[in-house]
Amino acid sequence: MRYVGLDVHYGSSTYCVLEANGQEVQCETIRGHWPKLLDWLKVIEGPWRICFEATCGYGYLYRELSRMAAQVVSAAPEAGRPGPRARKPSVITSA
Repeated sequence: MRYVGLDVHYGSSTYCVLEANGQEVQCETIRGHWPKLLDWLKVIEGPWRICFEATCGYGYLYRELSRMAAQVVSAAPEAGRPGPRARKPSVITSA
């Protein structure tokens, strides 16, 4: 099983792929919109799980990533931040 962390932005996104033991396999910054990012993620070998921050438009990414990954985890950006806007962590997963 491989694990993917994803930092999503509309104009560019960065992903990092790790082996189960934590060894880095690949890290890339993809310039362009989300379809281009999804094309890059399609070539990740073997089963993999991915986690990304729930931002504007995350529903589209969640749906598309669910078609490729063994599990998708999307976490709310405000979770765990101190201050008046702090709230209990919100995590959405698929299995």
